[in-house]
Amino acid sequence: MKKRALSFFVFSALCMGLMATDKTQVWDFGAEQLNTTEYQNMLSVDEINSWFPGVAPGTTGTTMGEWTANDSCNIRFSANNKTNHRLRSTNEALTRYDNKSLTDAAGNVYTGYVYSNSSSEKNVYLASTYKPNDRIEFMVGSNGNAATYEFLSPNGSIQTGQFTNAAKLEKLTFYAGAEGEYKIYCINEKLVVARIYRYPERKIAVNGTITAPDNMPEGYQIAFTNLQNNVVTTVTPVEGAYSVELAAGFDYELSLVNAPTHVVVNKDFSLTYEATATTNNVNIASVAMANVTGNVTGLPTEQLAKVEFEFTVPEGSVYMPEMNIDRTNGSYTLQLEKGVEYGVTALHVNDYTLNIQTLSVNDDATQDLHFTAKPTYAITINLTGATATDLANATFVFTNLNEEGYVYTFTGTENIALRDGVYSVKVENTGAFTQLLTSNLKVEGAATAKTIDFTAEPATYWDFKNTENYDASNNLKNPCSGITYTAEPGGKFAYHGSSYGSQVSNVSINIPVSGPSIISVKVGYTWDISFGGEQFAATSGDNGRQTLALEYTGEAGYVTVVANAGTTSYIESIQVNESMAYMPVVTVGVDKTYQTINDALAAIRKMERPNNESVTLMIDPGNYEEMLVIDMDSIRFVNASATPSIALKNKGVDIDDNAVRITSYYGHGYNYASMGDDYKWDERTLQVNKENGYASVVNDGGSGSTYWNATVVVEGKDFYAENIIFENSYNQYISEKEANDLVFEAEGGKGVRPTDAGNTSVQNRSFRERAAALALSKTSDRTFLNNCRVIGRQDSFYGAECRVACYKGALMGACDFLFGEMNLTCYQTDLVMNTDEDKNDVAYITAPKTGAGQRGMLFFECNVVSAEVGTETAAINSSKPGLWGRPWEGATSEAIFAGCVVDTCHYNGEAGNFEGQSLISAAGWDAGLSSASERCGEYACNVGTEGRVEWAIDFVEPQTADGVEFTLVNWTKGNDGWNPFAVLGVDTDVLPVPQENDFTALNPSFNDAGVSIYSFGNEVFFKGIEQTTLIQIYTLDGNMVNSRQIEADACVYLPNGAYVLRAQNATGETVCKVLVK
Repeated sequence: MKKRALSFFVFSALCMGLMATDKTQVWDFGAEQLNTTEYQNMLSVDEINSWFPGVAPGTTGTTMGEWTANDSCNIRFSANNKTNHRLRSTNEALTRYDNKSLTDAAGNVYTGYVYSNSSSEKNVYLASTYKPNDRIEFMVGSNGNAATYEFLSPNGSIQTGQFTNAAKLEKLTFYAGAEGEYKIYCINEKLVVARIYRYPERKIAVNGTITAPDNMPEGYQIAFTNLQNNVVTTVTPVEGAYSVELAAGFDYELSLVNAPTHVVVNKDFSLTYEATATTNNVNIASVAMANVTGNVTGLPTEQLAKVEFEFTVPEGSVYMPEMNIDRTNGSYTLQLEKGVEYGVTALHVNDYTLNIQTLSVNDDATQDLHFTAKPTYAITINLTGATATDLANATFVFTNLNEEGYVYTFTGTENIALRDGVYSVKVENTGAFTQLLTSNLKVEGAATAKTIDFTAEPATYWDFKNTENYDASNNLKNPCSGITYTAEPGGKFAYHGSSYGSQVSNVSINIPVSGPSIISVKVGYTWDISFGGEQFAATSGDNGRQTLALEYTGEAGYVTVVANAGTTSYIESIQVNESMAYMPVVTVGVDKTYQTINDALAAIRKMERPNNESVTLMIDPGNYEEMLVIDMDSIRFVNASATPSIALKNKGVDIDDNAVRITSYYGHGYNYASMGDDYKWDERTLQVNKENGYASVVNDGGSGSTYWNATVVVEGKDFYAENIIFENSYNQYISEKEANDLVFEAEGGKGVRPTDAGNTSVQNRSFRERAAALALSKTSDRTFLNNCRVIGRQDSFYGAECRVACYKGALMGACDFLFGEMNLTCYQTDLVMNTDEDKNDVAYITAPKTGAGQRGMLFFECNVVSAEVGTETAAINSSKPGLWGRPWEGATSEAIFAGCVVDTCHYNGEAGNFEGQSLISAAGWDAGLSSASERCGEYACNVGTEGRVEWAIDFVEPQTADGVEFTLVNWTKGNDGWNPFAVLGVDTDVLPVPQENDFTALNPSFNDAGVSIYSFGNEVFFKGIEQTTLIQIYTLDGNMVNSRQIEADACVYLPNGAYVLRAQNATGETVCKVLVK
């Protein structure tokens, strides 16, 4: 994009004009125009649209690169050389990516915002020029997590603000201390900014009298230090008074200049932004001073050069000592208030102990400050996998984890000694040996030993998310555990972040191999890779994650993979596996070829499958507590039982003897000792972190970077599963592995979790959070689940822009449990509401995020049911009425329920008595997640649509607004005709069978009692009972078959037949007829 340039003089004049305004300037990224009496609106529709040259105003689906606004707007956006960022807005006049808005805690809606598509990136920022004493407020958000924002000044100083994620938008306030360009960016999340306010400097007169001793030195001044931006304003008193102009809206601390033996007693002073001329009288006190001199001894020259002393002033005293040290000879001078005991702390010399902790004098005195070296203790290094001779030239690095900057290095294993502390242990220059993950070393007043494990096996896996693989400039080390690379001019192999690892361009990567191998290169977002004369490229937009399986058939040595120029290739990892022969079937089980599914997948990665030949894993029944990434095409999971089952037992804790369950337990709001750098469970990481007593990885479980901590992530095409249970037990029960883990509550956590295996209290809504069982990436097209069960609560099953089909089986969850951009087709599948007793625990079946022109979710002749009490859930009641769902992507989200059967609710508990009502509530849908979508609706289900939200569609004909009929094949076919149900003998061209609306409101002959009567199947419901009511039921020939008094709503079961129903109370009676069949 072409940038605008300003001459220095034009720029200076512009800044003077901007800063001279009395109005609050506002930059609103939805182009909302605020009250012009109070505000100067800096952005307009035309201005924002100018950031997208060549694009028609109002166009959606447009991404954003770098831009500089028109001169008078004083703002620019740095995109870090990317064009994938977004302006999201509900203002249809704006060119934008999609229709989104954000709301703050007070309910204020902001109609547009800048959204960075790069996480934790300081080079993606908004920048404006400010002047001293400007106050700047940013309305910021994130991509779903708490976030830290930094405000970088032109002189390099940084102010920090915390977005807590308590609301979608929160206000952060920063202050300008010097004139120049300031930048705001996010260091651990995505930059999200909806609006910026700049409150220009307002100077007001502050004056007052001065009460001071007679011995005030001539020419002294009063200094007002702005505590927000450190700007200092001084004034010289005249005849016992002062007058000064100060910026309103800041806190100040008063001190004296040229009066070392005097202090300001009332030193704290504040001005509101709205303040007018203010009086602040100043009281000055004289301090009786004593001179202290002496020498700083016992420190080596380099330590003497950096030592500083910090003095703690006791309560009731106001004088802060100032010390002068001669760094050449170690002498010092110091003034103290007589008779006051000060605490003394030495800084920056933690290897030494100061001989005093307090200092007090009553007159001039001499006091040497003597240091002694802290004792050190011998460290014995025990090695496994290597010998001391092997590592004689290695560098052993011990970093004090609790004292920043204290790092100790030794060559070889001899003569290592350290003082008390906790140290990380890293061994460098190890030659052919690779250090395994090592726990910390603790030194506690005695000699100790440390075991360090090594392996001599050449590295075959390189994780580019691991920051230890990079140098101080964030470039990949060269060599890096055997890999070397050559960067052409302008090329780079640099750290990107925890999402995709590295960013690589115009680089040749040399990878060691031992012979014929499969080189798995895991890429994401965009890539352009060449290998062996072939090119693998996806150069625009977000292409998800994919593993390139590169087959090498040559001799031992090095193979070269090239990341081509012109495109940034995001490479997460490289793995080399020795080739093995293709096998169409592998077995998994206690006594089978592979005991874990992960081991079987690792073997398949080595197989020679030039045409992605299908491999079936025959999995014996059992509980497989594993986290899986299926990064290969054409993988099939099949339950090996002759009589396979997907049934649960014991409140959802256990499974049928013929079931296969793949399960894990990570969820948002907690960090885990077992979590490795890839956010997956790792045995050695668990062992090391248990020894350390903390988690080494911050769980990003609230976002798509971990796929919401999904148990199984599918990245390959044509994945097939048959009679398999996919589960995340986070909100089901405490698993054996979780009970053996260390779980630490973090931001967004829901309290301390139980630690006993089998505990089901985590099913309570109070623990509910994002935790996926199954996630499908953008590259995972044509996934087919044949009679499978997916179990979770919130965000159980995610799908990106891919096709997935489900035949029968059960999909279980509570909040948005089927969510994402996926093109999902379910046929005869149970949609299971998995909620607890809490009155607010209401199920939302779907949260579709369908893009414009894409197909979304179709539920064809499916069943809406509740989790079975006692077997599938610990709840004592079935689920309450819930909702079909809520759009996640505003107007384009698509979810259609066609010919579905909704079960009857049997909940009677804390939330009320819903006995006999439909499991889908009257409203049916909710727009609270984004906004309404007229692509969401229902056709010919067995429930009435009276009371539905206005925008939801009650389809009269079985087709969409654009004429696509509700058939299975229309949803699955895409561009390649995929029709998985046809393989099972299903007619995929037929329309859904309309279901009778069994839940019928009966029309009474007369209704003086105010009672509503409904029927559903063989059940009759009396609703609206607010007083003692007699109900009587007769056959048409006059025989009374039921008579009783009720005090609340009631349900009566009736055999097939025709009946007269009567309800009588003090108000009157209600009578109607019903045919039960």
